[in-house]
Amino acid sequence: LFVHALKSGAYAERVTGDHAMATYWQGQAERIGQAVFRSFWDAQRGLIADTLKKDVFSEHAQCLALLAEILPRDCAERSLLGLVSDKDLARATVYFSYYLFETYFKFGRPDLFLEKLNLWRGFIAEGLKTPLEAPGWRGRSECHAWGAHPLYFMQTGIAGIKPDGCGYSSVTVAPQPGGLKMVKATSPTPAGRVSVDLSFSDGTVSGTITLPAGLPGKFIWKNESQQLNEGDNKISIRSSNKGKL
Repeated sequence: LFVHALKSGAYAERVTGDHAMATYWQGQAERIGQAVFRSFWDAQRGLIADTLKKDVFSEHAQCLALLAEILPRDCAERSLLGLVSDKDLARATVYFSYYLFETYFKFGRPDLFLEKLNLWRGFIAEGLKTPLEAPGWRGRSECHAWGAHPLYFMQTGIAGIKPDGCGYSSVTVAPQPGGLKMVKATSPTPAGRVSVDLSFSDGTVSGTITLPAGLPGKFIWKNESQQLNEGDNKISIRSSNKGKL
């Protein structure tokens, strides 16, 4: 988590013009990340351990190692495989699922995000109007704001609406619908609202993306891209890439 924060700090310094501080924080992140990898990587299991004894493994550790990008490519592939298939990992609960979902979308697995929403569907089935801090913790925090992060991922992951420049100077729309056949979303930006109305079928995406005045952008669908301009943009792309997205 510290390495992830250092790299985020380096990015913030870089885009705001302090390249010396960006270089410093990036260097710290690389040094500490290498130490974490040396100390906690378990080559036999192909996972980052929670302890130096390598006797405890969790979704938490895999998510953070993958998001902080401290693993060599082959190790990252094994860690991701373990994250989605290992039955013995300690599981993330409500608040930490934020990092779990970040990892799913980073590696193009929106299907896993949609499946995990069963936890929040369970809250609704219990008659709750706000998310719990953790399953079964009735009486501790029944209105845990951090547990509302699926709303964030509906916009930034499923609809794929994200800033693509400092201060939201441009926008990227890169939807990951999983098994959904259509996505409609509206996301606020400093320039105004970005609206997405898209349909998906057999590798094809079609529909409309509307940008506010003064906000340029680009649309990304698998291995294809299209420039977006202010106002309505008609989308119709068939991709030859039939992967998980």
